[in-house]
Amino acid sequence: MLQLERVRNGSWPEFNFPAFILGFFWMAYRRMYLVAVCVFMLLLLEGTLEEGFVWLMGWEGKNADRFGRLFGLFINLLMGTFANRVYLWDARRNIREAISKGPLHIEELRLAQIAEKGGVSWMAVGAILVLTVLFVLVGANVQDMANTF
Repeated sequence: MLQLERVRNGSWPEFNFPAFILGFFWMAYRRMYLVAVCVFMLLLLEGTLEEGFVWLMGWEGKNADRFGRLFGLFINLLMGTFANRVYLWDARRNIREAISKGPLHIEELRLAQIAEKGGVSWMAVGAILVLTVLFVLVGANVQDMANTF
């Protein structure tokens, strides 16, 4: 509730260290599935643009690695800075959706629908972890195949 109070008072929510460290895994844990998928897609796009920028600049080796680490730190800082605000936005969206679907005369059912949308999910973290490992393995195999031609 502290973060919500900070936003209501016109302040920024506090920096979210778990989101800074874990990124879209934290989002999946907090059941922000749509946001996690969008961030994952943005990270894929960012990686492609980063490789193109490094190639365009003609950087190799340490310069490319430094740029990648610096840009990765920047992305993680953005995630930590905006995570609580995005979480509050997603919670409000879920509450509005549950209210619009639920029967207006039975508050317990409405609250149950809202509670069902919220909370945390370790299963989602596991699924995202498995999908990430599969994605990396497939990507590595595609890259190996491309290098053999």
